[in-house]
Amino acid sequence: MRPAELAGDTTPTEPVLVHVLETLRAREGYVPDLLVLAQCTSPLRGAEIMDQGINLLLTTGCDCVLTVAPIMHWRLRGEIGPAGQWKSEYSFLERGFSQQHAQKYSENGALYVLRREVLETFGNRLGGDVRALAMDWAHSVDIDHPEDFGLAERLMEALGR
Repeated sequence: MRPAELAGDTTPTEPVLVHVLETLRAREGYVPDLLVLAQCTSPLRGAEIMDQGINLLLTTGCDCVLTVAPIMHWRLRGEIGPAGQWKSEYSFLERGFSQQHAQKYSENGALYVLRREVLETFGNRLGGDVRALAMDWAHSVDIDHPEDFGLAERLMEALGR
C-alpha cells in the first residue's frame, strides 16, 4: 500500500518506485538489483515481452530497457491552429514516400526494466545506457481514455487472449 501522497491521479511514477525500494529495505531487508515496471494501462503486453525486456538488459549489460511502438506517418506532423489552419512541420513539396524514411518509434509505457542504480543516480526510470524493445502496435495499446477499453477488448479477442 502506498501513502496517500503517492496515490493520486497525477502522482509521478518515480517517487512510487523510490517508495517501493525504501519499503523493501525497511521491512524485508531486501535491496533488488533490478526493477521491472509493468504499467497496468498496457494489458496486452504479455509475459513474453517482460521476459524479452529482462533478457535484453541482462545480455547487453545496459542500464535500462523501455518498450516502444512504431509511429505511423511520423514525418507528416504539424499542429492545428485556433482557426483550424494546418501548421505543418514539413514541406508539402518534399513529403516523399514512407518507405524512404527510417521507421521512428515512441515510448509506449508498457514495460521498463532498470537497474536499481539508475533510479538512485538519475531519479528516473531511464538513464545511462538505454535500450529499446520494439512491440507491434496492437500489443502496445495504452488505456488512458474510456474508449481505449473497448479497443483493448477487441484486440484481446482478435489476438486470442
